[in-house]
Amino acid sequence: MKLFIGVNDVPEFESQMPLIDVARILEDKYELFTAFATMNQEYIEGQLVAALEGQIPNILAGKSPSSSPFQGALEKIENRFQEALTRDEFAGKLPGVPTGVAQANKSRIRGAKRRGPSFVDTATLRTNLRVWTKGAPGVRSTGT
Repeated sequence: MKLFIGVNDVPEFESQMPLIDVARILEDKYELFTAFATMNQEYIEGQLVAALEGQIPNILAGKSPSSSPFQGALEKIENRFQEALTRDEFAGKLPGVPTGVAQANKSRIRGAKRRGPSFVDTATLRTNLRVWTKGAPGVRSTGT
């Protein structure tokens, strides 16, 4: 099974750039998604294990396991990433973070008002973060 952390493919707020391109830039420049996974490895593993453990009573009772046993865990991981962005948890832990635009209290998008710490000036990234699995038996993928 593989766990994926990414974004919905929507336009970036107040910009012509697709959010998926913004996410690729952030990963290439700051390793934002990799850093989140590394910094939260124990939390992520714990959520996935708890989700599977939650299936044991059903299996012991002769019921079929859930068709998406990880859904609750995936939502908790998404929420954890959103909270990390809101709380500026990457500041001082990644090279170049806080970003120059965050330090200057500006937005990278011309004319937009600054709305928060690094990576959340428009909230589009935070709102459209997604976590999904692929390759787990009986688990339907929610992304590619």
